[in-house]
Amino acid sequence: MAYEAEKPPPHKAHPTVESKGLYPELLEHLAELLDADGDMGEPERDWGKDGPWVFELPDELVSALSRLQGKALDEIARRWADTACVWVTVLGPLLSRLATLAARARSEKKGVYLWVCM
Repeated sequence: MAYEAEKPPPHKAHPTVESKGLYPELLEHLAELLDADGDMGEPERDWGKDGPWVFELPDELVSALSRLQGKALDEIARRWADTACVWVTVLGPLLSRLATLAARARSEKKGVYLWVCM
């Protein structure tokens, strides 16, 4: 089913990880820490200058996220918090949820998307 530009898709139609302040540049920093391609490129969907915008996460980033667990996840969360100037208590749980979503997407052979709005 295709969506018209005037009618953004309901964000609850698919498994989600909701977070304020998650934007492409923050995920690109995460990708660098994971030695993965994090180039988000142009939005897949663009509803204009005030958004929202939808970006597809690169397959390499989704794969790297899907493999994160345990101490490796904790270490990446700590390093990500250092580079993003955000508390690890915020990014740790977020990263864990992103890793779970990425693993599910991988197992179902689906993509992961970032919905950004102001």
